[in-house]
Amino acid sequence: MVAVIDYGAGNTRSLQFALDRLGAINKLTSDIEIIRQADKVIFPGQGAAGSAMRKLIDAGLDELIPTLKQPLLGICLGMQLLCAYS
Repeated sequence: MVAVIDYGAGNTRSLQFALDRLGAINKLTSDIEIIRQADKVIFPGQGAAGSAMRKLIDAGLDELIPTLKQPLLGICLGMQLLCAYS
């Protein structure tokens, strides 16, 4: 299962449609346990880094994401937010 991180930033529906076409079981979620248990994680995003970081912090995802052990794909702003600063 592929977890698509939902924190209110990014075109997640287009991403889910693409995953569906590939036959990948996926779930749009901000649930920390579902993300931890996923086989793979996609971290999408668009917009400003500051407001996106506030959303991640509010959801408790800022501390989760750096600890993930499974493959993680950052897309656009999601990739930028994986850096130490932006």
